[in-house]
Order: sequence, then C-alpha cells, then structure tokens
Amino acid sequence: MIDKSTVRQLASLGITTAIVYLFFSYGGIRSPDSEVMFRTAEALATNGSFGLTSQPTELKNFGPTPDPTAMQNFGLPAGKDGRFYSIFGPGQSLACVPIVELALLINKSGWYKSIPDFVPISHFVGIGVIEFVNGTTPADLKPHALRFLVCFSNVIVGSLCVCFFFLLVKLLTKSDFAARWAAILFAFGSLMMPYSGTFFSEPLATLFVILSLYCLVWNDLTDGISVNQKYFSLLSAGLFLGMATTVHISAILYSPFFFAYGLYPFLRKRWSVKEFMVVGAMFSAGLGLFVGLLGYYNYVRFGNVLETGRTAAHQLAYAVYVAPWRGLFGLVFGSGKGIVWYCPSAVISLFLWRPFHKRFPVLSYTILGSVLSRIVFVASRSDWHGGFSLGPRYLVLAVPLLMLPLGEVIADWTRKETMRTLWLFFLVTLACIFEQIYFSLGEIFSFLHMVKWELLSHGINVLANDALYLDWAYSPLLYLLDAKRGPFLMKYIHLNNGTLFWLCAVLAGMILFLEYVRMFGKYLGRRR
Repeated sequence: MIDKSTVRQLASLGITTAIVYLFFSYGGIRSPDSEVMFRTAEALATNGSFGLTSQPTELKNFGPTPDPTAMQNFGLPAGKDGRFYSIFGPGQSLACVPIVELALLINKSGWYKSIPDFVPISHFVGIGVIEFVNGTTPADLKPHALRFLVCFSNVIVGSLCVCFFFLLVKLLTKSDFAARWAAILFAFGSLMMPYSGTFFSEPLATLFVILSLYCLVWNDLTDGISVNQKYFSLLSAGLFLGMATTVHISAILYSPFFFAYGLYPFLRKRWSVKEFMVVGAMFSAGLGLFVGLLGYYNYVRFGNVLETGRTAAHQLAYAVYVAPWRGLFGLVFGSGKGIVWYCPSAVISLFLWRPFHKRFPVLSYTILGSVLSRIVFVASRSDWHGGFSLGPRYLVLAVPLLMLPLGEVIADWTRKETMRTLWLFFLVTLACIFEQIYFSLGEIFSFLHMVKWELLSHGINVLANDALYLDWAYSPLLYLLDAKRGPFLMKYIHLNNGTLFWLCAVLAGMILFLEYVRMFGKYLGRRR
C-alpha cells in the first residue's frame, strides 16, 4: 500500500511536471512518424479501422523545394485489402482513440475560429511545415486544432513516467529525498522533458517499460507476500512489457533480460523444476498475449505475422542492417545524436554506478545488459539516428534505466551527510536542467528541415552518409536557438530565444534551489 506521504509527493510531483511540460509543449505534430500514428488513431475513431483509404499527399514530398530524399508512401504501405496501414506499432494510436473522439467533439464548437493565432501549426497538414517556418496562418485551422488537442496526451504520459520513476527509486532506496531528487532530474534534466512535447511513441513505451520493471523489482524486494501475489506481479510485468512492444516494437529487446530478472527471486530459493516453469510461464504469458495480438494484427493487414509493413512496400527500404561502428559513434558522441551531449544525466549515472551495483548486483546486470543490447541493435541499423528528432530518439527508452542508480548514490550521500558532494550534485542537476530547457525552447524539426532545404538548394544532400547527424556544422547543440521557437505558449513572450533561455534558466535555478533547501531541511529534521 502507498502511504499518504507518498500520495502527496506523487500529487505535487505529477502536477508540477505536467504544468512545466505543458508550458514547454509544442502543441502540434512535428514528425511524419507522429502524423502517421495520429491519422491511424483518427481512422479508428471515425471509421473503426486501422486502415486509411488514401495515402496523405503531405507525406509524399514535403518541403518548399523538390526533395529527392522524400519517400513516396511514407509510413503507410498498402495492405492486402488495398487500404494503407501504419508501419508503426498500434499501441499509441489505440491509446489516443478516446482522446481523438473527445477532440472531435470539442472541435464541433469551432472554438479555433475566434483565436486563429493561438492554434499551433502541425507540420504535415497541407503545407504546415512551410507555414510554420514562414509564420503564416493556415486557411483551414480545423485539422491543426484537432492535433493541438490530441498532442496533450504526451504531457500526461510524460508526467506519469516521472511519477512511476519516483515510485521505482523509492522502492529501491526507501528514501523520499533520493527518490524525489532523482525524479526531478529525470523529469527536467533528461530527454523526457523535450519528448513530452511531441507526439512520438517513445514516452508511452517508456511508461510501460518503467511499469514492467517496477513489478519485477517489487517481486524481488518485497517479503512476506503470497506466491499468488508474486505470480501476479510477474504476469503484470509481462503484460506491461507486451504493451510497450505494441507501442514501440524495439521494447521486445528487453524481454530476455527482464525474464531472467523475473526468475531470479525464485531461483535463489531453489524451487523445483515444475515451480520454476510455472514462474517463467507467468511472465511469458503476459508478454506473449500482446506479442500474439501484434502478430495477428500484422497477419490481418499484410498476410504475414512478421510483416510490420516496413518491407511490404517493395520499392522502399526504410532501414537495413549495417556494420555498427558508425551508429555506435553517432549514438554516443555524434554531433546531432550523441547521448553524451543530449542526455548527460544518463551518462553521469554510469560513473556513479558502484553503490547501486554493490547493493543490487542482479538488477545492475539486468539494466546494463538490456541497455547495451539496445545500443548495439540500434547502431546496427541504417536508421540508427531516428530521423528528424532531438538526440538519440531510439535510446529514450533506455534513459530511465540508466538513471535509476542515481537514486542509490543520492541516498548514500544523504545517509553520510556529505554536504559538499550534495551541493556539487545540485549544480550538476541544474546544468542538466538548463540543457533540456535549451532543447525544449528550440524547434528541432523545423531547424533540421531548414538546414536540409538550404543545402539542397546548393546541391548538397545532408542526409547522405548521415552528415546531418554527424557534422558539427549542423549541430542543434550549437545552433538550435538560432531557429524557430517551439513551445506554443511562449510565442507570446516577445524576447529573442537566447534571452528567453536565460530567463527560464534563472527562474528554474531559483525554484530548484528553494526545493533543494526544503527537501534537505525536511530530511535533516526527520533524522534529528
């Protein structure tokens, strides 16, 4: 049971996170991947079908200049019934159906007509990306208003990720102080913050991965519970990981490591082979249910349980397997995608891993194995960069796992009351938060489009050899604030992006300092 103190902590953390995420939200759909998932949700809400009757022309050749790199039938190959189906997992679209239905109902009022300048522009409605770059208002605001309402789903999902990350850290450390500080760093000092403002599927998949791991950790660390409760937690862990897989197919990469960790509490008790098989079956049944449904979904659409649609359009090659060396360098140190630059909070955790590994060695190996396998797998794909997105998009699902050990090291420092180290880590936290404010203020998608268009006009294809993601001359890390502003609420603040960044940074620093003093004062008061 969750005590009242924890409920209050969750409420304050969740509400604060949601408000900040809302303030930095783009309020529209920026990516063609997200547009495909939205149109699938819209088709489900209006026609009860995953299939679209026509291919959206906006996804065929977008941009103000002819673009030889744009893909025909992007993301929506034709199924065996002639309709067009998304190559992306159905989980995100299914989860958004009730939100789309509500948004359609609200849109009937025509609310957007009275405040046309307020409605953010989605990039793949008509020539939305060009209108956004030029600062013009579309003639038809209705589809933009619809996407505006639906996009708030990731604000809520991102906040839930933070809340359950807090619960997971508290389960491990038994420390409110450590759990809250780690959750604050995860919420505002990692890629979770800018991704909460998009319609990408990564936040929802991350939520399910955190929930799956929470069930496994609870099963490992909680004593005095019945065997049936342990079975149920394993089944739940499998179900949540299965849900993550329907949202983002790459979540399946965690399954062997989570499965092994799920067996560990029973293995150390020397259960019989029969009991051991039952335990394994519980996790497998939960995961297998959704994997089976995903296979059936593929069969109905394309006649093959393994066909997600990525090879159904034979004229296209979305990605192929390649030697991992370029991808490994790009994912770790690349100017446009390196996790060292775009999410240093996750990398810092690796240097503070020892206390966590010493206390939870099996969980430590589980996380290291699952994250390493994910990095190698992603690096071995020609689309390792994740296309137009901020930082290493395909590693977002690994961020909370990498940051989990920070809770243990914070708890260790507070027990020892090493004030100098705690103040130093406060400054590190603040620096990470400043960086994510920077990333959230700039509009990464239009920035990358403008770089691509400008160089295409000079006959240079920056997508060749992944130059857009590896060349420092185009790095968002250096030039993002020189482009358009992202958050729709901040367009009414008449300051340049650089000045606005420092204003937000100073405000965040003051709030974080007051919160830090409050938390530590409260912690010391309890100890005395």
